[in-house]
Amino acid sequence: IKGQYLIFKDDTVFNVRSNEGMVVNLNI
Repeated sequence: IKGQYLIFKDDTVFNVRSNEGMVVNLNI
């Protein structure tokens, strides 16, 4: 679910799956 959010923000699905830490940084 968090990965889908990134796809709409910067299409970084691959990065999010490999680096879940980045998802938190973008969520902030």
